Amino acid sequence: MLQLLYSRLSSCKEEGRKHARQKFRHLVANPIAVELGMDDPQGPSSVQEQVLRDRGAEDNEEALYQYMLEACEKLFMNELDQATFEEHMRWFFGTKVSGFPTRSTGR
Repeated sequence: MLQLLYSRLSSCKEEGRKHARQKFRHLVANPIAVELGMDDPQGPSSVQEQVLRDRGAEDNEEALYQYMLEACEKLFMNELDQATFEEHMRWFFGTKVSGFPTRSTGR
């Protein structure tokens, strides 16, 4: 169990570093959607802007990882609902599961 948790945290940390090296370009909201008012002001792209602003620099390689840790704490303290947490994590870190151990169903 601890190995699985460590593996996923490590994967998220590396994914956050990769986003930082790319200056978070592909996580930015679609400018046309923003212009048309279709961007959610509480959505992941807005949260990303706030996280980077709060961290003080866009080149902070740990910004998204630190946000994830804080979001986990808020989730556990019931200050963040699970659907929002999951949406933000998918936006920031993707949905890939390669490299994660999976349970065999024995079929």
